Parts: sequence; C-alpha cells; structure tokens
Amino acid sequence: DLSNQNEISATRDNVANWETFTIVELKNNFVAFKATNGKYLSVDEKSFRLFATGNSIGKQEKFEMVIK
Repeated sequence: DLSNQNEISATRDNVANWETFTIVELKNNFVAFKATNGKYLSVDEKSFRLFATGNSIGKQEKFEMVIK
C-alpha cells in the first residue's frame, strides 16, 4: 500500500498490476521480491512486518523458497 509507508498487507479482493512482484532468484533456494515501486520487499526485524522499501538485496530482503 503505497499510501501506508509501502507496507505489504493482504487486504485486496482483486489483483491489480501494482499488487504483483518480480521474483529474483538467488543462491541456495533463496529469492527476493521486487515490487512495482522498484523496491525490494524487506522484513522489519522488530515487528516482522513486510515493507517494499529495500533499495538493494540484503539480509532482510532474502526469503527462502520452499516448494512442497
């Protein structure tokens, strides 16, 4: 939600273009997600909330892809 400090939340009933992400494949089953604002999804270590605010891929922007 670009009007809420770029916080990621699952509140929409329909998917629009700005609600899609580009998956960036990294090493060892890790990925990063790039939002339509050009920023990477980033986990806030204190609240564990997601924000699309990462300028680059660091520790808080890496997610392990688990396929079951």
